[in-house]
Amino acid sequence: MPISRHFLGLDRPALLSVCDYLITRYAHGDEFDLSKVILVVPGRRAGRRMLETLVQRAGERWPGMRPPRIVTFHSFPELLYPQQHPAADELTQLLVWRTALFTLPPQQIRAALPHPPDPASVNSWLALCKSLMRQHNELAGEGLDFDDVFTALSRSGEVQEADRWKALRRIQAEYLTQMDQIDLWDAQTARLVAVEQQECQTDCDVLLVATIDINRIVRQMLDQISDRVTALIHASPDDHEAFDDYGCVVPEHWEFRAAGITDEQTCITGTPQDQARRMTELLASFQGHYRPDDITIGVADDEMVPTLLQSLADAGVAGHWPVGTQLKQTRPARLLHAVTQHIASARDDLPPDFSSLADLVRHPDVGDWIQNQLQQVFDDPEAQARVPFWLDELDAYMATHLQMTRSPRVRKPSMINWPCWNNRSLDSWNVPGHSPHGPKA
Repeated sequence: MPISRHFLGLDRPALLSVCDYLITRYAHGDEFDLSKVILVVPGRRAGRRMLETLVQRAGERWPGMRPPRIVTFHSFPELLYPQQHPAADELTQLLVWRTALFTLPPQQIRAALPHPPDPASVNSWLALCKSLMRQHNELAGEGLDFDDVFTALSRSGEVQEADRWKALRRIQAEYLTQMDQIDLWDAQTARLVAVEQQECQTDCDVLLVATIDINRIVRQMLDQISDRVTALIHASPDDHEAFDDYGCVVPEHWEFRAAGITDEQTCITGTPQDQARRMTELLASFQGHYRPDDITIGVADDEMVPTLLQSLADAGVAGHWPVGTQLKQTRPARLLHAVTQHIASARDDLPPDFSSLADLVRHPDVGDWIQNQLQQVFDDPEAQARVPFWLDELDAYMATHLQMTRSPRVRKPSMINWPCWNNRSLDSWNVPGHSPHGPKA
């Protein structure tokens, strides 16, 4: 039985149309029970707004309303099959990938890793594990594993590339073995097994809200419960050929379709700052005719967000980035990253570099700790008065003693004690007379 499709139309916002659809389908008299409904939405913010809108439109009439379960595609598949073990989080997966790499003999994985990183290089191994995890997840999302790639390459005669994937297959197998030993599941592999064993089932109605793209493994899971799935499509019924059976867009249909944006509605700027400034000028031209929550600014590149938010703040407008603060942006995560970077900079029997140290001490919590320690060490009033300016002293020391080039005031470079910071030998400082290989060109 194919998945049902329902077109919401384009006359209203998607969430309002979804609310009305839920009321029409599930409200009976004085009861509005959505406890057996799973709404799958594109993101967490859409889920929060969905629940808020549902309460606003139906809460007064049905005060005893039982809300639906609202999830994203990140966690939805795990509701469809029995889980015998908890799924490993991302950090655990990275550590297990690293364990797998260190467990296998180097000669068995040499085809995939001919030049392994230095065992002490944390960042290099972390980058390698992230690459393996990303490839593993992407293939699993399409219902494949490393063995499938190896088999396909072997059949096509790509011997060298097949050998590389054969080694990667060993690493993946060891990774899954290590997962079993700690009684955890890799979520992507668990989904593959659930599809193969026909384990997907549910007693709830599953509504896919404004989905754009669904990978193959989730589609296969939905096929096993297709009689309980409805795709809610924010489009006109006349565009039924532009969406597939799962409610996702058909790229070929939209490839040459006019966007309906005229030249008068476009503006070309030179830099991100110019783009942000033009945005604030456009908002000012509205002259307060729109409420802030009626305005949405679409950003194609997340790196533009800080520039846009700063431009709005300079104009006295508070912008809201719905993604919120990511874990890697929190103080503990930034501190751990700074410590790791500083430790990892010590190589070839040289001490850690000064650049990473400067980044570390600029962490707010580290800076506060250093200032507290200095206040306890110095007793005389003059030194106490200079404690709040310790970071300025550090920068002055770096400018005086750790310059990349010789200061014009320095007349006798042979008298300077040049430290080997930043893993550089003396010749890399471009100081004539100090290079063991002679003056630099």
